[in-house]
Amino acid sequence: MEQLEKIAEKYFSKIDYKDIARGAPILAKDREQKLDEMFSRCRHAQLIITDRLHGMIFAAITSTPCIALGNYNHKIKSCSETLEHLGYIKYVDNVEEIEENIKYLMSNEFEKYDNKFAIEQFKQIKEEAIKLVK
Repeated sequence: MEQLEKIAEKYFSKIDYKDIARGAPILAKDREQKLDEMFSRCRHAQLIITDRLHGMIFAAITSTPCIALGNYNHKIKSCSETLEHLGYIKYVDNVEEIEENIKYLMSNEFEKYDNKFAIEQFKQIKEEAIKLVK
């Protein structure tokens, strides 16, 4: 964490920490508001560095450059492969890869998020599920 902070401080004057996996449970009636708050927070960030799957997904949806760190499970790596066509999402296995990716992400412009790829995948899943039910 200390090494990551030192790298980030070279490029950003404001660093905001948020762990979306911690805190009080969110009531069903508050979920939409909390999602809107998180999407707004992501849209206003220059860069998201995360080791959480939801952090990477929020970055993808909001078109926010993101460095997703591999962690103890395979979820981030697997999902990053699905999102690799989004140039602003970069998967790294270790902290040593972060600085070069910060430079890349901060010096390039990327197309905004387009969910057409996901819609096609969900259509295929739906079709397969219908076959199983019949």
